[in-house]
Amino acid sequence: MKDVLRTRKLAERNALEQVVRVEMSALVTNRLLDLKEFKLSGVVMAYASFGSEVETRVLIDASLRASKRVVLPVVERERRLLLGEIWDTSELVPGAFGIPEPAREALSLVEPEEVDLAIVPGVAFDCRGYRVGYGGGYYDRFLRLLRSDVPRVALAFDMQLVDAVPAGDLDLPVDMIITESRIIACQSGR
Repeated sequence: MKDVLRTRKLAERNALEQVVRVEMSALVTNRLLDLKEFKLSGVVMAYASFGSEVETRVLIDASLRASKRVVLPVVERERRLLLGEIWDTSELVPGAFGIPEPAREALSLVEPEEVDLAIVPGVAFDCRGYRVGYGGGYYDRFLRLLRSDVPRVALAFDMQLVDAVPAGDLDLPVDMIITESRIIACQSGR
């Protein structure tokens, strides 16, 4: 079921024109930058956008200008994520699956418990906060390592929202979804 949903939503998101994605990404980013959870955070875990995802470079640059520590995931072969701190988006290099990540040769690792705000990607989301990712389970495993008080925020386009995402025991919902038109406080009961 998740595979079908993932394939359908990826095709729909990939069909969005680049200019539309850029405009909608700016609206998503502005909503996030206005959040008190963002303003109060010292260490922001973001992700470098890839393909047709909500563009995150403006968010990363704004976080750095606001003197926040910015950490991005680094994919390990053991199907786990590490966090590497960056000081400039020019430091990013293609990593696993071609996704931009901090260069391994100069990697400054940050422990998950240092994160104050976690920004999470995905392909499809429901209003309970459950998500369909890319199928590796990296984020579901990683998010369990964060402190329980850390807000988990997904960035998405409205067209990525669905009525219900199939969720199992290992799926960890996000607390909030930000789209170009609204902010959804998820009712997952985490």
